[in-house]
Amino acid sequence: MKHLLTRGAMVAIVAIVLCAGSAQAQYNDPNWPEIFEPNQLLTFYMTMDPCDWAFIVREVSPTLDPKTYTELPAMLWAEGETAVLVALRKKSCVMLPEPGYTIPGDANLIDPNKVKISLKIDINQYYPEDPNAVTEWHGQKKISLENGGTTSVQTEGLACNIHQMASAPEGYGYDCWRASWIKLYVNGDYKGVYINNEQIDKQFLKHRGLFVDHNSWMYKSWGSGTLTLKVGDDTFPYSPALNALCYRPFPCLEETSPIYIGGGLCATPAPDDPNLVADMNQWVNMQSMLALGAVNTFIANGDAFFGANGHNFYCFDFNMLDVGEVRKRMYFPWDTDGVFGALDHDIYESGQGPTTYAGLILGNPTFHSQYNQIMKDMLNGPLSEANIHAFIDDVNTPELRAAIIADPWNRVGGNPAGKFTDLKTWISDRIENVRNQVDFDEHLPPPGTVLLNDDFNNVAWDANWSGTWVEDTGTYAHGSPSAHAYKTSYGDFNCVALDTNDAAAVHVDFWLQKNNISSYTAKFYYYNGTTYDEVNDIDTFGADDVWLHYTDTITDSNYFIPDFRIQFSATLGGGGSPRDIWVDDVVITKEIEEGITCDAVNLDGTDPVDFKDFAILADDWWLTGPSLAGDIDANEVVNFGDLDWMFDYWLSDCN
Repeated sequence: MKHLLTRGAMVAIVAIVLCAGSAQAQYNDPNWPEIFEPNQLLTFYMTMDPCDWAFIVREVSPTLDPKTYTELPAMLWAEGETAVLVALRKKSCVMLPEPGYTIPGDANLIDPNKVKISLKIDINQYYPEDPNAVTEWHGQKKISLENGGTTSVQTEGLACNIHQMASAPEGYGYDCWRASWIKLYVNGDYKGVYINNEQIDKQFLKHRGLFVDHNSWMYKSWGSGTLTLKVGDDTFPYSPALNALCYRPFPCLEETSPIYIGGGLCATPAPDDPNLVADMNQWVNMQSMLALGAVNTFIANGDAFFGANGHNFYCFDFNMLDVGEVRKRMYFPWDTDGVFGALDHDIYESGQGPTTYAGLILGNPTFHSQYNQIMKDMLNGPLSEANIHAFIDDVNTPELRAAIIADPWNRVGGNPAGKFTDLKTWISDRIENVRNQVDFDEHLPPPGTVLLNDDFNNVAWDANWSGTWVEDTGTYAHGSPSAHAYKTSYGDFNCVALDTNDAAAVHVDFWLQKNNISSYTAKFYYYNGTTYDEVNDIDTFGADDVWLHYTDTITDSNYFIPDFRIQFSATLGGGGSPRDIWVDDVVITKEIEEGITCDAVNLDGTDPVDFKDFAILADDWWLTGPSLAGDIDANEVVNFGDLDWMFDYWLSDCN
């Protein structure tokens, strides 16, 4: 885990350096991240009047507004430190009872020692005018301790740290958020393990070299369609970006008339408006916004940015009025208590209409493509299975496990001792699911010369096939229809002969969905010129009732023959419950060893291969279909494969 923290720290330093161009930027203690090191377990101690503690636990706010909870004095210290005077209040989170204890309906009857609440600690509440007083603690002015109420402390803490891991260049590109686990004692009584989430406030900005007095705005979105100004000048609460982004789904300040909730001062552009990309890129760090959406959808956070109404985020705007410097809006996460839900959680959620974040941003082809690339880059980099598993192994120390087991309140979501192991399994399965969603969304053909490209949408749906499967117009991956085998209509389904005799590699690509076939025979085969060789048991492809993307690259020369075929074969029985297999969008291509000639790359027909040829390729970038001028490798899509060939012949004279 150390290497992950080091990388995050390096991102923070880069952010500081980038912001150092302004002499007014303020930066505090460089050792501030120490209390957020997730692979150590610190212990916090607090003492206060027992009556005050009982009051804090029992206090009820009808509106759950944190501003209405009472702050009372307490002493705070960590192991081996001197205590400091702080203000303590309750947070508006779920109250957890210990096993066997029922929280009474009358809050005044709650036993303050039998429940676990989330807490907010204000370090400098009682020292506003004393220049000699302790006004920071470990570089913090406020401490936020979450009880893991709706999930577990392991789940919520891991989600926070996945955001931190995504601070890498493939994601946010800056230090976005930090969190650790701590043990808490109040008046000598063990209160269990808490998540120590970094408070997003002015101090948060200072530590990242972002705060400049009178030129910085930090807004908090609660998901109600309005923003709350958390950092900034109340006299001038509107940043230039807030004024410019005056249309839905971008929210207005909470003081704005309700008629303007969720923006609405200007007309919302259509997702495919050609001016939308330029307008958004002028005011918003789109890498930042899309990374926030990608991380939250990856961890299946249903109460977040690309969910309904764009819940729960911070955004930071900066404008150096005196020098005319405008920095693009940066996004920061918060609230990770509703995460790691359904494995098939939709990473697009685009069905909510064009005036939601998902509808407008992901409805735009440019941003949609960028979002997919960010998701793939993170899953191949900082959020890979290996990285996240290594992080879990590093933080899952005997000390933390013992503290969690001793925490009587941490019983949400099953066995607390095995929770980290369960989360590793969830991460592995989720990565596979998300990759599948991106593949399904992009629907890009494999490289090489196309031998078969069949979506079963021909006049004769099975013109390229022989066998006993049937057409299904109601279930399909893309478009309609698909090939279907079920309990009374099954058998073999073979493609036509394909000439792979001159191939150096053959790519097989298709989509498959299955249901309830585990007790039956269903196989997938390649033909070698004499016999069909079994490749896979179809039931091992993945989960039921979702479209699964199968890809394979064949380099075995036994399959480089004039009559190569693939075969699906199923024996699904007779009566009983439904049993089904669907296949759709079958693409088979071959790559020829001698490669592409210089003439194929010389798109304008004039030597050498240069920027004129590159311009032709760029005009067709990511277009699909036959006879595209930039499709050098003739696979009906213009992509990096064509660009690679152009690089191979760059500045070459073909004649």
